[in-house]
Amino acid sequence: MLDLGQAKKIAVIGGGLTGWFAALMLRRVFSPKVDIVVFEDPKRPHYSGGEGGLANFVVNLQRASIDIDEFVHNTDATFKMGNVYRGWRNGGQNDIYYQLFPSPDDHVEEIDFSYRGVWPYLATRIATKTPLHTLFPGFSLIEAGSSQVEANAVFKLRRSGIQPTFHFSVGKLVTLLKNAGVSRQISFRNQRVADLVIASNGDVTSLKLDSGEEVPVDFVIDASGFERISAGKKYKSEWRSFSGSLLENSILSFSVPNGRKNPSFVSEAAALGAGYLWQVPLAGHVSAQYVFSSQYITATRVRDELQSYLGSAISPTGITTFNPGNFKKIWANNVVALGVASGFISPLETPSLGFMLQQLGELERTFLACRGIIGEQTIEAFNQANDKSFSEIADFLRLHYDGGRSDYTFWCDAGLAKRSASLEAMEACFHKRLPRIIDIDGYNTGWPPLYHLMNWIFVAAPLAIVSVEGAMSELNNMPPQIRQRMEQYARELMRMRTPVTQSQQRQGLKREGASGQGFSLDQNSSSRGASYGTGKNNGQVSDKPGSFQEEEGSLRATHR
Repeated sequence: MLDLGQAKKIAVIGGGLTGWFAALMLRRVFSPKVDIVVFEDPKRPHYSGGEGGLANFVVNLQRASIDIDEFVHNTDATFKMGNVYRGWRNGGQNDIYYQLFPSPDDHVEEIDFSYRGVWPYLATRIATKTPLHTLFPGFSLIEAGSSQVEANAVFKLRRSGIQPTFHFSVGKLVTLLKNAGVSRQISFRNQRVADLVIASNGDVTSLKLDSGEEVPVDFVIDASGFERISAGKKYKSEWRSFSGSLLENSILSFSVPNGRKNPSFVSEAAALGAGYLWQVPLAGHVSAQYVFSSQYITATRVRDELQSYLGSAISPTGITTFNPGNFKKIWANNVVALGVASGFISPLETPSLGFMLQQLGELERTFLACRGIIGEQTIEAFNQANDKSFSEIADFLRLHYDGGRSDYTFWCDAGLAKRSASLEAMEACFHKRLPRIIDIDGYNTGWPPLYHLMNWIFVAAPLAIVSVEGAMSELNNMPPQIRQRMEQYARELMRMRTPVTQSQQRQGLKREGASGQGFSLDQNSSSRGASYGTGKNNGQVSDKPGSFQEEEGSLRATHR
């Protein structure tokens, strides 16, 4: 049992984003009498480049009592509406797809309307091979290259269909969090923690500094990043590697000028010969990382490839190597490892920041629910949930490599790399139907999924993992009223496309509905119910023939 009721000093090892978010969480949970101290290694600077938040980022800033306007002003922040992928399917000039962040409260019927866990409008778009991202009214901001001021005005109207978060400078956010922490009586010391002093029962009793000083502690959060002083060095927790599934193992970081009039609203992942270029647009520049596998390219060729792709020289800050994976046990006795100290998979889709904030939220919930008196079974449940969550993240990232690109050895091998049994089973289901909540619930983490169902759909559909046939099957199993409604919607989608594409799609979809009972785009087919863009929002249709019924249920309820 861990009893923190009488704790006097709690230490945080590491002063980056994880360290200072953790310190602020500890300050709001524990009494002002408890000393919270952050140890920052002056010889090991934290990552200070660009980053983009997930859906949980803004709420965690608010939970830490960080003023959003102050955050934007001080961190080079720009709106983030999602991600764009270039070259992940065939490498052609038009090989582009967007994964945008849907908002459940923006009165966009394609997102708000669902039936038994399926979004009929999304199924119709997949069936007609219409890009999903074009359903968002807010996508026009991306197309037009709008300014931050223009985007802010649109988002305030709550009609964009998109729930924006932010890109920001990590270094500047760390400074903002640190200043907030100091003002709340959190102390810090610019000294490296060299070792953990452990008692016979396994508890950490003190931290041994480089100077030889030992600092007594009652609880420790390890935010030491890749140094991994607790789970890795001291407790030697079992490491689970995903290197058989995800091939990248190196990151070259640099920055480039922003060549646009206005910063982009999306993080960009551009496929290169041995990995991908991850670009985060900030107010004054673009923070970039080439995430690659050293088995397919040398360090010299990495720079040559980047300079050829970008058309200009770069000044990298160095190469970081990593083994994608996680520790099976991150909480041992009175020390818990968070963020990169607990595991790291890839910069793709920003899992490190998003999951670190989730870890912190679950740790805070545990402290409060147990009043600081925490049983071994609770700690074990935390470790198991964390481990299963890493499995979920790794599978979601592995999904991205199943687009079929085969012109480079790396991309051939990445597409053939190992899939977990869970991902294999889900992809088999996705070929026959759309993803559902129950698929993600299969990870059984006990924590909310980091990537909700819409994230999975907006990646799997452009990669054709969700098939046209699967979408047609969903539509053919809808009640007649919904099916007719979707037939009208499909005809409207096809009227916006070229005549050749319309003809091809109409022929294909007629064949699917040839029995006269399935989904069809026959021009003589009647269409009842609300047409595209005119129906009520947040409505679900009952499955009783001949009736429409408003029922409680929406994206928010379905996605928890």
